Amino acid sequence: MKKTLIAVSVLLAAASAAQAAQKIVTYDQAFKPGVKAAIKWMGGSVVREFRLINAVVADIPEHIKSVDIYSVEGVRDVADDSYIRWIESAPASMLETPLPDMDSFLGAIGPDSTAIPEARAEAVPAANEVPWGVARVNAAAAW
Repeated sequence: MKKTLIAVSVLLAAASAAQAAQKIVTYDQAFKPGVKAAIKWMGGSVVREFRLINAVVADIPEHIKSVDIYSVEGVRDVADDSYIRWIESAPASMLETPLPDMDSFLGAIGPDSTAIPEARAEAVPAANEVPWGVARVNAAAAW
């Protein structure tokens, strides 16, 4: 029993020491094979590939720093792959949103602006003028 507990504790300690952090590595398209090979050479592994944005999610050992990954030719960005519950972190409520008062609103639109724009005068055709569509389709002959 003691040997089993010791063996399990040694395995857990080794697993925690070899624990890897997931990073999102963005790269230039031309350097894709080199970036993947460099991740494997550093002791990491590619977990998922995002072809549309030229990025991979990689398990990278803890002792490898982001600076080391940046030194690989073609790497543009390295970010932690963290899970954020953004909806729960900041509850949105209209009651918490301050609305502007009337003075600040009127000040924003300016004193020279008119509240209601002037309507354009309606175009009145001359008495002898026939609308283009009626003449074009020969509507008088159709009646």
